[in-house]
Amino acid sequence: MADQDIAGLSKAQTGYVDTDDEFVMQKNGASVLTRADVSDIFGGWRDLQAPIVGAGIPPSSAPSLATFSSAGLYQYAFAVNDYAILTFHIDHDMKQNATMYPHVHWTTNGTSTASVKWELKYSVAAGHNQAAFPTETTITFEEAASGTAFQHMITEDATGVATPEVDSLVVCTIKRITNGALENNNTVYGLTVDWHYPTQMYATKNRAPNFYT
Repeated sequence: MADQDIAGLSKAQTGYVDTDDEFVMQKNGASVLTRADVSDIFGGWRDLQAPIVGAGIPPSSAPSLATFSSAGLYQYAFAVNDYAILTFHIDHDMKQNATMYPHVHWTTNGTSTASVKWELKYSVAAGHNQAAFPTETTITFEEAASGTAFQHMITEDATGVATPEVDSLVVCTIKRITNGALENNNTVYGLTVDWHYPTQMYATKNRAPNFYT
C-alpha cells in the first residue's frame, strides 16, 4: 500500500470506505463512527522547506543580508552568481514512485519586470547505509518579475524530480544566474527553497527499511 492511489484504496477496502469516499473508523466496537475524507488521510501535497535565512553561506559569491520591506526586517539579497547551501530530509509521508517539484520563493524591491533565473544543483542519497551521494544534477528555472515591489513570487521547475526513498537527504545549492539578457537591476531577495511533494499517508509503518512492511 506504499503508493496506493485513492481509487485503489477504496476498491481494496470497501468495508472501510463509504459511498461518499469517506474513511470510516470504529474503535473497540463503539457505536459512534468517525469519518474523514479519504483524500485528507491518504493523499495531498506538502512542502519540504529550507528558508535561505537559515542556509549555509559560502565564503565567496555569497548573498548579503539586506533591509527587507521595512527597517526592522532583513533577507538575503542575491546578485548574479551568488549562492547558498541547503539540505533537505525526505519525510516519512512522501509518496513513493511519484514526482516532487523544487521551487524558489523570491521578491524584488522595485518595479523592473526583467526576469530572474535560478540554478539548483542537488545530489540525493538514500539513508541507512544504502547509497553514496552521486555527482550533482543541475536544473534551472526562470520567471519575469511582476513589476510590483515586494511581490511574493514562486518560480517552480515544471518537470520535477522522482521522489526519493524516505530518510534520504537532498544536499543542494541555490544560485542566481544570468538570464542571458537584460538583468533585473532591483535588489533580488531569495527567501526560501521548497519542494512540493505528494503524500501517501501520515507516516511509514517502520522507522528504517523496509519502511512499509
